[in-house]
Amino acid sequence: RQMSKILVNPTNTNIILVATSAGVYRSDDAAATFTQVQTGSFKDMEFKPGDPNTVYVCGGEFYKSGDAGQSWTKITSGLPSVANVSRMAIAVTPDDPNYVYMIVGLPAPNYGTEGFYKSTNSGTSFTNPTTPALGNQQWYDLCIAVSPTNKDEILLGGQTDFLKSTNGGNGWFQSGNNT
Repeated sequence: RQMSKILVNPTNTNIILVATSAGVYRSDDAAATFTQVQTGSFKDMEFKPGDPNTVYVCGGEFYKSGDAGQSWTKITSGLPSVANVSRMAIAVTPDDPNYVYMIVGLPAPNYGTEGFYKSTNSGTSFTNPTTPALGNQQWYDLCIAVSPTNKDEILLGGQTDFLKSTNGGNGWFQSGNNT
C-alpha cells in the first residue's frame, strides 16, 4: 500500500484523511485508528478552501465528499472515462473556492496528456478547455498548482515540462524546461 496524500481537517484536527493505493482512509481520533471510507487507488486529495466538509480525491477517477470524508460520490460529468486515464492531479484556490482544476494523464502506451479540466461548481461537473503537452511520463510525473490569490494563474509540471497559464487554463506557455 502506498500513501500519497494526508489531510488534517483545519476545524477538527481529530479528523485525518489519507489517500492511498488501497483507498481513502479516515480517522476521527487523531490517527489512533483508521477506517477505509472509499475503495480505489488515489494519488491526490484537497479540501475545498474555507469548507473542510467538502473534500476532493482523485487517482484514476474523481470523487467528492460533502461530509468531511465520511462518504464519497463519484463524479463523471465532463470527465474522461477511466479507460482513458492513468492518473489525475487536482488543485484548488482560496481566490475562488468553487474552482477545482485537474490535469489528467493518458494510460499506456502513450502516457501523455489526456486533458486539463476545470470545475466552477465545486467539482460537480467539469469542462475541458485545453490539452497541454506535458511529456509522456504522466503516470509518474504529474503535478498542478494554482495561485492562492489569482484563480487564473495555474502551473503544471510533468517529466521535463513546466507550463503556466494566466487565463484559467485556456492557453499555456512553457515556463521552464528540465526543472
